[in-house]
Amino acid sequence: MGGVIGGLILFILNYNWSEVVSMNDGTYIGFMCFMSVDIVLTLAILHPSHVVRDDGNHYTNIKNSDVSREVVEILKLFRNWKMPLMVPAVWASTRPRPAPRGTGMESH
Repeated sequence: MGGVIGGLILFILNYNWSEVVSMNDGTYIGFMCFMSVDIVLTLAILHPSHVVRDDGNHYTNIKNSDVSREVVEILKLFRNWKMPLMVPAVWASTRPRPAPRGTGMESH
């Protein structure tokens, strides 16, 4: 959630700007604060052996699988026709892009 909230903060701070601006120190400090809260919340998670369901039964701990089993299960996800359609969107959102050059008024 820290990454999502940090992205929202950047979006809100830059929403009305007519040109692309970089993040200021306040954005970084806010992002670090949210990530610190996430760390504390992560430490509060119970170990699966201590989880008790409403009916009184204990949670059954699932054993880890090996790498080949995980690869097979991930490939099974692509049997759904919607998954391959997401590949271009994921590729476009994660590929490296050049940094903006200011206002965009410079000659090419």
